[in-house]
Amino acid sequence: VEDALSNCVNSLENTNTGLIPTLQRMVGSIGVSLEEIDSVIGDWSTLSRKHAISPFSLPSCHRSLRAELDGSIEARTLLPQAKAKEKDALIAFDLACGDLTAARQSLCSCLSTAVTGRLPSLGIRSHFEARLNASIQKCTDSAAYGEGSGLGTDSVDFILRHQPSENTVENCSEDD
Repeated sequence: VEDALSNCVNSLENTNTGLIPTLQRMVGSIGVSLEEIDSVIGDWSTLSRKHAISPFSLPSCHRSLRAELDGSIEARTLLPQAKAKEKDALIAFDLACGDLTAARQSLCSCLSTAVTGRLPSLGIRSHFEARLNASIQKCTDSAAYGEGSGLGTDSVDFILRHQPSENTVENCSEDD
């Protein structure tokens, strides 16, 4: 046993090939003191506990956090472009809403004319009108969107106005 212990001490303390002299030479070649190395090891241990990961996983964790941070910076540079695209899309949407309302108005006018033209053949002396009630709110008004919003659903009133005949007016008296 004494020989084994003696060999062990010799391998640790041998002036040329021992573990301690070898470590001292390596520290000298790195240019960092043992205190600084000890501090880095302590920081790594603290970080590994904080992130609940192995100290060996810290470099990959650092790369992933750096990529996330760089992604946020990249996203901030893309934000002005996204806002410009949003503005262009809103203008196009507003124009489309106007076109839709104009088409609905035109359809109401055509429907009014067509139905009024057929009423005499049915023996009805009346005037038919399809009246578009366009939404008061503009499609670009953000307050228009929400639960129960009627935006985009213009309503139409159908009005049938009786046109009295001359006989009806003659047959009416104040007593009736």
